Amino acid sequence: PQSKDPVAKSHTKHPPMISNDTPDQEDVASRSTFYHGGFQHKHWVLVLCVAMIMCEWMDRSVLSISLQAMKEEFGLSDTQVGAVASASQWVVPIASLFTGRLADHVPKHRVLGLGIFGWGICTLATGFAHSFTALVLSRVLAGLSNSAGYPVAVSLLAEWFEATEMTTAMGYFNAGLALGGLLGLAVGGLLITQVGWRWAFWGIGTPQLVLALLLAITVKSRPKLERAQRWSHDIKRLLRLPSLCLLALCAFLSGVNSGNQRFISAVAERQYDLSAQTV
Repeated sequence: PQSKDPVAKSHTKHPPMISNDTPDQEDVASRSTFYHGGFQHKHWVLVLCVAMIMCEWMDRSVLSISLQAMKEEFGLSDTQVGAVASASQWVVPIASLFTGRLADHVPKHRVLGLGIFGWGICTLATGFAHSFTALVLSRVLAGLSNSAGYPVAVSLLAEWFEATEMTTAMGYFNAGLALGGLLGLAVGGLLITQVGWRWAFWGIGTPQLVLALLLAITVKSRPKLERAQRWSHDIKRLLRLPSLCLLALCAFLSGVNSGNQRFISAVAERQYDLSAQTV
């Protein structure tokens, strides 16, 4: 027998409708909240990380544009100039593995701050170098300290920013990279031409020490998750990721290209008699 209840009958013929006014939950979850809530502590962490990558690329640019002046002052061969240019990278491939692992167990802002402090001291020492050996030693130690730079900074940002905010944060981070390279060439070239290449390194090393201090005293620590698996287990899992292998290959090719670019300023000064400021 058919039900005589009008309510039941209406439910049978017309199933309940879901309002289209309700926003899709996945769409809401995917929206970035980077700019919500005003300037927060996570944005201050980003400011410090951007300053770090700016200093790193200013240092690289100043070194590139100083090579010809170093060659003339110390009477270096092209092979020795290449050694000075590449010395900071000799230890980075191995040292980065250890500093990255250390940052998984020690507050990242402290590892980053300590690395920047050592890097700043070595940058200042480069300006005080009076021999080829001193130049190479200061650059090797700078590279050792700098191994706690880029990878630890990116990991620190990942601690403070959600997945939906990370792309925006990395956009600012990479903008700092480009700006640092430009400032290093512009300001470094001016200092090298006007007062000498040593002042260019002293001018970059000093802000690095201030930045290291700010990282140590102003950045808060975040709770860390316990990690039970061994280092070897982590490495095996990482090496099985095709995307990571492709990223490593791209980073290698980018490094090769960056190494070639370090000699552009020296070639321009030598072949076309240009000043460092003009380059």
